[in-house]
Amino acid sequence: MLVKNASHPAGLSIELVEMPPLDEVERHWRDLQERSDISFFTSWTWIGAWLRNLPPEVQPRLLLARLNGRWMGAGILVLSTVIKARCVPMRVWHLHETGRPDLDKITIEYNGLVIDDTVKHFLEPIMIRHLIDQGGGWDEIQFNALRRPVLAPRRRRHCQAKIKRVRQPAYQISLVDVRQAGQHTALLKQKPRYHIKRSLQSYQKEWGAVTIEAAQSLSEALTWMEALKKLHSACWSGRRVEGAFNTPFFNQFHDDVIREGFERGEVQILAIKAGHQDIAYLYNFVWKGHVYNYQSGVNYDAAGGKNSPGLVSHTLAIDLNTTLGHHTYDLMAGDHHYKRALSLQTIQVDWFSLRSPTLCTKAEDGVRLAARIGWRLSAQTHRLPEWLAASAPLILPL
Repeated sequence: MLVKNASHPAGLSIELVEMPPLDEVERHWRDLQERSDISFFTSWTWIGAWLRNLPPEVQPRLLLARLNGRWMGAGILVLSTVIKARCVPMRVWHLHETGRPDLDKITIEYNGLVIDDTVKHFLEPIMIRHLIDQGGGWDEIQFNALRRPVLAPRRRRHCQAKIKRVRQPAYQISLVDVRQAGQHTALLKQKPRYHIKRSLQSYQKEWGAVTIEAAQSLSEALTWMEALKKLHSACWSGRRVEGAFNTPFFNQFHDDVIREGFERGEVQILAIKAGHQDIAYLYNFVWKGHVYNYQSGVNYDAAGGKNSPGLVSHTLAIDLNTTLGHHTYDLMAGDHHYKRALSLQTIQVDWFSLRSPTLCTKAEDGVRLAARIGWRLSAQTHRLPEWLAASAPLILPL
């Protein structure tokens, strides 16, 4: 469906179409991203690798806004059936995700539509409105892990969709502040500063000088990445939890990202060692001076114990990226102790959803309401005197 409106600039068109050839999309996307204030996660390096590695059964669509033929806004959407409340199938639009946990395990952050900055204030709600108007084929629209709040369209009488927002903190360090202070530890509270200093002394005494290096070639980056994977998997297997690198899609995707982004300076893989002993490897993305710490492999078996190899590795990475002239080191979303210890500031990341009043969404709401009532009744029953609880009627499932 093509949208044209007299209140919009002449020559503006918005469509939701099947994916054109990827080389054509790449050419236009790279041009558009230079005119848009985006994160690495919506750059073509990430999006292109994602599209190239999706299995054939996943059919992404392109939400595209053009002004006189030039791309002004774009986003990749996937419509999938998701089981909500364990029993209700719902048709959900996902932005730059699939709705499948095995594929979305790559965990996009700082998501959003890619829109020319000069028209973002009015074009984003128009593009979302166009998606909303795609007939009765959807129950929910999900834009997850948004870098900034989405400019949702104003509600109209014929649109009864409900908007929901959930926010989580993301943890960042201003490298401008670190540069002014001289080093990262000068900005930290006493406790993490003590742990870092003690660990550095311990490593130096045990194995030798502590160093940090960035991979200098693609071959070295890929080799260090394999070492990172081994340390990462060993850490999580010790907790009896599957690590991130346990699926072919995840590994193929990141191999593609590294091969595509390393020569462009968008991928940074760091090795932290004490003498010849590995302490950790860090896998970062670099986008216009913003460094995103995406994944790590820490040698807790050799370098752990009373030491803090994670804190040491990140503070060295922060100092290194400060000297490289970058402006932000980002530990991203997820509330962890080490992020609170290292970070000087937080920003909010939005999970945005828009639900249509369909039979499926009403059914999900009903199931969840019934579950809440059931839990409350169960809790009240447990607080009753023993003789009264025993006489309560037994309700069997149908």
